[in-house]
Parts: sequence; C-alpha cells; structure tokens
Amino acid sequence: MVFASYIAFLATIGNIIWPLFILDTIVDLIVTRIQTNILTRKENIVLATRAEYIGGYPKLPHSRFVYIFLEGTRENPLISILLPGLKGARFSIPVVDMTKATGLESDKYGSGGLAIFLTSVSSTVWKSRRIHFNIEYTERGRKQTVELGSFLRGNEEIHNWMNFLVCTQAEADTGEKPFGPWKSLPLEA
Repeated sequence: MVFASYIAFLATIGNIIWPLFILDTIVDLIVTRIQTNILTRKENIVLATRAEYIGGYPKLPHSRFVYIFLEGTRENPLISILLPGLKGARFSIPVVDMTKATGLESDKYGSGGLAIFLTSVSSTVWKSRRIHFNIEYTERGRKQTVELGSFLRGNEEIHNWMNFLVCTQAEADTGEKPFGPWKSLPLEA
C-alpha cells in the first residue's frame, strides 16, 4: 500500500517536472539564439555560439557554459570567452598565435546522454561520444590548450568553427578575403 502510494507520488512529480524541463530547454534555446544573434550583428564579431568550457584557460579553472565568439580586428582576431551573467567577464585567445584547432571525438567525459532539442538531434543520442573542440595557442612561449564541448547547434558546429578560425587566421596573415560569403573583421583604426 505504501509502495503504491510512493509510486503514484513519483509519477505525479514526474508529470510536473518533465513539462518544466522541456519548457526550460525551449526557453534556454530561444534566449541563447537571441543572444548569439545580437552578438553577431556587431561589426567586430564574426561568429558566436554557446559551448561548455571544459578547461585549459589559466584564469578559468572550472567547467561551465560560456559564450564564445570570434571578434577583434583583421590584424588582431580573438576568440573570446564570455561568462553569462557576469558583465565584462571576458577572456581572449589570440587567433594569430593559434597553432592548431581540432575537433576530437571521445568518450572521455562519459556518455553524452539524451541531447534532443526542437531543431536538431545531436549524434550523442545514438552513441556515447561527443566532439570536443581543442584550441592550441602559444602565450609567452608556453603552449596552451583550451577545450570546449557541447556546442549550441551540436557536434556539426565545431567543423564550422574550425573553418572560420583557419580563414580568419589566413586573412590576418595575408590580408586576403576568403572565398565565398564572408564577414571580415574591421581593419584596425
């Protein structure tokens, strides 16, 4: 009797929590897309998304969701990490000092879990691997590696970021605009 009432109680709680979870996911997705669209409308920002900061930047020791964006000028492009909710808490990685950017598939952090959103189904639903985006750069002669994962638009967005970083770095080095539709960073004043 007690067990049956306990099961009924859990079912009731489940019926309340699942719709709230789904609503929270929808609102989070909408708000995040609005914020990234606002960021990319700025002249000095080419690309923006939300990702999970896993580690590697010396001033950010713990894991959390962050906004990352490609900004700066043509001569000095930067990958910036912005902590949501903390006004002005921005950390930058110089793209010209970047030595490598890779998307690595791993199960290093365990199963990706259920990652279904209204707009896409992440590959982590079907297998327990997810892609982590590693950015290697040199600062003061020391090699640094920043690792990001769980991009807003899924694993496929990492390939777009790798292409943008290569093109931005090439444009900074040569001054030549990449082929195709491309938003160049402004020239330094």
